[in-house]
Amino acid sequence: MRSSIKEDIQSSTAELVYGTTLRLPGEFFVEAKNTKPSHEFITDLRKVMAHIRPVPTSDHSKPSTFVQKELATCSHVFVRIDTVRPPLSHPFDGPYRVLRRRKKVFVVDINGKSSPISIDRLKAAFIHRDNVDGTAPATNTRGTTSTIADRPVYQTRSGRRVHIPRQY
Repeated sequence: MRSSIKEDIQSSTAELVYGTTLRLPGEFFVEAKNTKPSHEFITDLRKVMAHIRPVPTSDHSKPSTFVQKELATCSHVFVRIDTVRPPLSHPFDGPYRVLRRRKKVFVVDINGKSSPISIDRLKAAFIHRDNVDGTAPATNTRGTTSTIADRPVYQTRSGRRVHIPRQY
């Protein structure tokens, strides 16, 4: 509409606004001359259309979830908390001991109760062999676990207790 010429002003609105005419999509392509007769064009078109096969479609209705391969062998798991949480809170709770595994559900020992939890909410916990006996592991900022009793405790001159991480 902006490139159509108005009879009363002998100009288009695009020329008034931009100072030049607009380039329309039809002007981008050079018109090709059809050199084939129409009956040859129709037979070629029928041959091409006979070889066209439908492309298989993808199914986007079922969302795929990521499942760790370590879940099949791990002894402890973290459970994702699916409630509304305050900012900067932990998304996972645990680690909890795995009692039984099924195809889609793990039975996990949470505070002495066996709870069935979907594997979509689970993440494998990697625990040191010395912590498997049931002592509660403490998680440090790097995501690895160690027991609190393993870390050395130092006391400053002012009497403050300092826990030095194991890697230092």
